[in-house]
Amino acid sequence: MALTITQTPQAYTPSDNQVLYAWVWNNVLNQSKLTFLVEIFVNNISVANVEVFNDFNASTNSYGHIDISDYVKSYVNKSKINQSSFVGLSGNTANVHITVKAKYYVSTTLNTSAITTGATKVIFKACLSAYDFNAYDSVKYSAISQASKGLFMTDNTNINFNAASEVYLNFINPTGATKVIDVQMFNSAGALIDTRSSGFIPVGMLTMKISATSLIALGFSVQNVAVNMRSLKVYVRNNSTDDICTELKTLTLQLTECDETQTSVQWLNRFGAYDCFIFTHNNIHSSTIQDKTFQSYLGAWNADLNTYNYSTQNTGVQSYQKNIIKKIQIVSGWLKAYEQNYLVQIYESPLVYMMEGLYIYKNIIINNSTYQLKQDLYNDELFNEILDVTLPHQSKSMTL
Repeated sequence: MALTITQTPQAYTPSDNQVLYAWVWNNVLNQSKLTFLVEIFVNNISVANVEVFNDFNASTNSYGHIDISDYVKSYVNKSKINQSSFVGLSGNTANVHITVKAKYYVSTTLNTSAITTGATKVIFKACLSAYDFNAYDSVKYSAISQASKGLFMTDNTNINFNAASEVYLNFINPTGATKVIDVQMFNSAGALIDTRSSGFIPVGMLTMKISATSLIALGFSVQNVAVNMRSLKVYVRNNSTDDICTELKTLTLQLTECDETQTSVQWLNRFGAYDCFIFTHNNIHSSTIQDKTFQSYLGAWNADLNTYNYSTQNTGVQSYQKNIIKKIQIVSGWLKAYEQNYLVQIYESPLVYMMEGLYIYKNIIINNSTYQLKQDLYNDELFNEILDVTLPHQSKSMTL
């Protein structure tokens, strides 16, 4: 009697979607009380034992399945940010697999089948919609070959960055030890002024960090990075065959105009990677003040005169402390509909950062609870997006 695992997750699958294993057990005995005993492993460490009822029987076969997402997703961290290297492992993955065996009775005797081990797969911290997950294919985001150019894990087709921001691009390198990342730098005339390559990249889910410091560390001159650079193009290349293994992604430097204030905001997108957007209009700062009060009676004893004196000073409702909640409205520049439709993904993210200073991240809370997808009714129509933000750290006045 053979138990065969017939379905496994994709090679790289989002941790918070279905992580599904299915099997069939060829059972020709007269058995009863059939269940399947499943042991779940994360990085080769057992984390759960689950008893699963069979789904149905057909002829001499019994069928079963398990979605292990709820058992394994808490063991996966979110993708790293502010990494020191130009490219490195994203830090948001884990290896998972299962073992399964049938448990059944023949007459009154308890029996179990031989243990079958499911293939090890990689989960990464991410969550797609049901529609997107149904169409998801990890090969689509993998740097494999010239014929199958992988995509970077972002929906942003128009990436802007500034001198103080960092751009992160995640992708999968499933195999091979001879791939590198090429970065091409262009000036204001669109002319190529320099090209640099990373060292050989490791296998796995990778994060590429593009910033002024990482570009200089890659070998670009300070002059080019600080003065001459206007755009970049990046891609993964097989150094042995010269095959370009990913899409070519363009990043455009966002120049500061007049007295505008640029605010770089980053958030975890649906792929578990960090997206970046530059808001170019001046921020609107405000505060909400909360009073802490107590009730003071109208009057008090004068101990020197032994009299009870009535006074309106320092009596009645009194404030003894103020809580100050800092808020900001972060305003984008004028957007095309496709840019606005992409940007509203920020409202669905559980983690949003605002850059403050050079490579300093401040966690922010976005209060917008609804959004509208704009449509280009006319070719010249433009929109902007306003984030209503609460800063996470409240301040307090002195206590009286």
